Amino acid sequence: MRYLCLDFETNGRPQDRVNPCGAFPTQVSVTAFVPATDEVTQLYDSYIFGASSLSDWVKIHTPVTLEVLATAPSGAEVSAALAALWQEGDIVVAHNAQFDLRVVLSKIGWFDHPFFAAPSICTMRQPWSRQIGGKTPNMSELCGFFAVPYDNKSAHDARYDSNVLACCMKAIHRDGLACATKLLDRPVNQSLFTIPRPMTRTEISERRESAAELRALFERHPLNSGYWD
Repeated sequence: MRYLCLDFETNGRPQDRVNPCGAFPTQVSVTAFVPATDEVTQLYDSYIFGASSLSDWVKIHTPVTLEVLATAPSGAEVSAALAALWQEGDIVVAHNAQFDLRVVLSKIGWFDHPFFAAPSICTMRQPWSRQIGGKTPNMSELCGFFAVPYDNKSAHDARYDSNVLACCMKAIHRDGLACATKLLDRPVNQSLFTIPRPMTRTEISERRESAAELRALFERHPLNSGYWD
């Protein structure tokens, strides 16, 4: 049995005016904690092609840039790589699993992705979470509670965040606090699914070309020109 500790970075919050939509994945990392060997090992990390704009907060606080994303694997490729990691008995762990799995992974992963059906742990919403300052804890507070070193300057990089999450999971397992449920058994907010299937590079290029053609048409023929009457 392994705990697969998952972390995504995105192009912004769900409500941000970014393309192709808010909370589109830009980076992902998976770090495993294996209780049988007491080892923490990074299994996978990748940037993800698809976002064509980033929020100002993302530009300042994360390592993600549009230049890096331009040559990254597609969402479909990353989704397949994540699915290939899963083994029978694995438990998926995320800090705010509802967001990482339902809102973010759903934008690049098909509904039969094994991470959706696997038992999962949300470290933000465990029965003991409210002991941390009386509220749902952020990653820094979670690490402080379990005495895991945390560097704010390294945070918001999926590789770093999945690693410290795995170290927290090691402490959670040691203290007998792990409580896994199945994501599919939890209530679903269907409005969070903004893209029904992964977008290919061709589709994204076609959308960009169509938008550019429409902008050029409006520049040649403004709304008050009579062209549209």
